[in-house]
Amino acid sequence: MFEITLILVGLLAGSLLTEGMVLVPFWRGLPAAKFYDLHGSGGPRLFRYFAPLTTLAVMASMALAILDGRPASWTAALLCGLALASFFVFFRTINNRLSTHAYNDQELIAVLRQWSIWHHARTVLVILAFGVLALGH
Repeated sequence: MFEITLILVGLLAGSLLTEGMVLVPFWRGLPAAKFYDLHGSGGPRLFRYFAPLTTLAVMASMALAILDGRPASWTAALLCGLALASFFVFFRTINNRLSTHAYNDQELIAVLRQWSIWHHARTVLVILAFGVLALGH
């Protein structure tokens, strides 16, 4: 169970890091019309990738915590759970508004900056979860 959890959390951490370091800066440099064009097709694809991966990583980390009871496992499960919670607290609403082209050029700049900050925070949470798992076992 540990190996599967480590792989899933590692894949999620790497995916979030890649999105944050490659896609987010690219999106932030686009004019609103071009961003919305790309978001229309890319947004649903990203969701179809991240939703199951996030769910599996969180479920695996929680199952590992319950099964082995180690503090490192509980810490990793908590960190992954907080990363998941960020979707419900922030990303779900913003992503839905982005899909409806709700922001003009100036608003989009501010929203993508805020989105980037939240994204980096959740990425740090998952990287920490990965590190805690790897070092705690």
